[in-house]
Amino acid sequence: MWFNPTLPPAQLKPDARSSFTFLPHDQGAVLFGGYSRVKATVSANKSAKGASQGQRNILKPMVHQDCFYLRITQPPADASPNTPPTVRWEKRKKPANTPNPPRAGATMAYHKGRGLSFGGVHDVEQSEEGIDSEFFNELFTWNIERNRFFPMALRKPRVQKKANASDQRVGRRGRAQANEEELLKQLAALQAGMSLENADDMDIDLKNDGDNEEPANPVREMPVSMEFPSPRFNALLAVQEDVLYIYGGTFESKDREYTFDDLHAIDLGKMDGCKQVFKREDESWVVSGLFCLICIIISLLCLSPNLCCYRALTTKKTRMTRMMKKTMKRTKMKTVTLNLMRSLQDWCRRANGRSSRQTTLQA
Repeated sequence: MWFNPTLPPAQLKPDARSSFTFLPHDQGAVLFGGYSRVKATVSANKSAKGASQGQRNILKPMVHQDCFYLRITQPPADASPNTPPTVRWEKRKKPANTPNPPRAGATMAYHKGRGLSFGGVHDVEQSEEGIDSEFFNELFTWNIERNRFFPMALRKPRVQKKANASDQRVGRRGRAQANEEELLKQLAALQAGMSLENADDMDIDLKNDGDNEEPANPVREMPVSMEFPSPRFNALLAVQEDVLYIYGGTFESKDREYTFDDLHAIDLGKMDGCKQVFKREDESWVVSGLFCLICIIISLLCLSPNLCCYRALTTKKTRMTRMMKKTMKRTKMKTVTLNLMRSLQDWCRRANGRSSRQTTLQA
């Protein structure tokens, strides 16, 4: 049943944000971190001095590091069935030993009273060329009660020594098999009219067809790595039977954006490696709409040079050039677009020269 709780008007509550962590608790839920853009004032003209610089407002990206507890109190037993529970926000202290540097897009899954956090991205520098980002593939556990982060690491499994032939029967199944052999030998001795003391010297053909049969669906061997999956953000996490599953995510390199299509599994009890359940390669990358638009213009120009005005592309003060320059500053494709524009202008000059010569020859 959905309901919209009514919060006190003067109550402290989290600011608007995205990419936050929201983990369940015995009496509610815990919220940590998130990403948002906050207003900031910067100088409009850095080259000027004093009051002539001026100021302008911008939206600056911010990665939150605060923590809130959402306390949910159930209605009393004698209340009506439609009575909603009481909801209240409570500010908690900042968790200790948080991942450094702060990162957004670090997803988290719930497991036995703790949160498992993986990946994330940290914006290093923002300029006209775009945003330089640093991606992570670290795994942290967040103890909700102690409000503290702990890093997690993989450890190599212990190498088991080969046991002797006499010591191979270990465990409950081995003891049961040994008892079964002893009972069969005693039964064979009684049927042969021999004493039970001589039962150990008898040879019995034990047929165990069940152990020799191959399984109908053999288990596929999965490659195991002692490293976590490659750096990414916004990966999907899920825990089932103490096994953490990590699927997908996004990674950026310069002007290219990669979307992963792979699944990894980590045993949280052993931490003896990261199994790769499957991985599908995807070499496709995302480009800006401006790049696609220029490709279409080039295709049209290849069909007919007369479709484009030479002066409109070569004159730097035209409205079209100013608009494209303004748009290029807002994209990460500035360098590629400028090179394409120069090539396009050179091609138009040559095409315009050919058209002039053809007109002269026809005259």
